[in-house]
Amino acid sequence: MKGEINLLPAGMVRERRRVLYWARGRGLLRTALALASLMAVGQFNVLAFYYSLARTGEAGMMVQSAAGRDLQREVADSNRLLSAIQSQARRQVIWSERISEVLALMQTLQVRELRGDEQSGTLIIEGTSSSSAAVATLQQALEGLSWAQRVEAPLTNFAIKPGAAFTLMVVGKKL
Repeated sequence: MKGEINLLPAGMVRERRRVLYWARGRGLLRTALALASLMAVGQFNVLAFYYSLARTGEAGMMVQSAAGRDLQREVADSNRLLSAIQSQARRQVIWSERISEVLALMQTLQVRELRGDEQSGTLIIEGTSSSSAAVATLQQALEGLSWAQRVEAPLTNFAIKPGAAFTLMVVGKKL
């Protein structure tokens, strides 16, 4: 307030200063109360965290003492389950990695559907062809793939007519 030019009478200047000081004091008081309440809430959260941590530790100790010999059986069951999941994952054929090889072989054919059956490890290809020779060539090329165990084709694939439908079933090797 120093350095300002004020043409008010001295009494009004003092009253103005008093009002400004009280306003600033109330603002500081509000800020201090807000910070104190934030600190109290923070301390409460820390206390609640430590309480729940202690309770969890006590519960873990009770489970360990109650389980005793059952804990070893549970670990063995979990290990059996994990090994079953791993063996299932090794047996599965991942078709998304193989599809580019199959599509590269089908340049002269029109494919309607590509379908993978995870249970049997079979890729089913359905489409139309202008000749049975193109289907036979595709069948031989599919049999030459490293991951294909065998290729099954029904006799209807060899019908001699333009635009004939065909179906091929590629059975993948078990990995």
